[in-house]
Amino acid sequence: MLLTVDGKPGGLLVTGDTGTELVKRASARFHQLRVPRGWACDVGVLRQAEEGGAVRVRIHDTDSGREYVAALTAFREHGFPVRRGFGEQRGLELTFWRLEDPAQPQLLVEVLA
Repeated sequence: MLLTVDGKPGGLLVTGDTGTELVKRASARFHQLRVPRGWACDVGVLRQAEEGGAVRVRIHDTDSGREYVAALTAFREHGFPVRRGFGEQRGLELTFWRLEDPAQPQLLVEVLA
């Protein structure tokens, strides 16, 4: 469990077939940024995730069940500071996130050599 500066849960590092991810659960209704539209993560948690080998951030929206996935480097390259009373955070606009819906079947394509 990764913790914020004030000791609150900030997410988990999960390693799978495609590498390590920072995974967190959040309600879009309460936690998604409105202006600009996006998601924010605690700066310390992002730093811990990077040090732990994470390459992506995955946010599971508890309202819809959808998952938002972004490269961890996108926070550094395209992110912006967020200071709205919840500690130092870094925001990333929705245009840099890939939306996944676990309820939708994934198309598997086999390439034959």
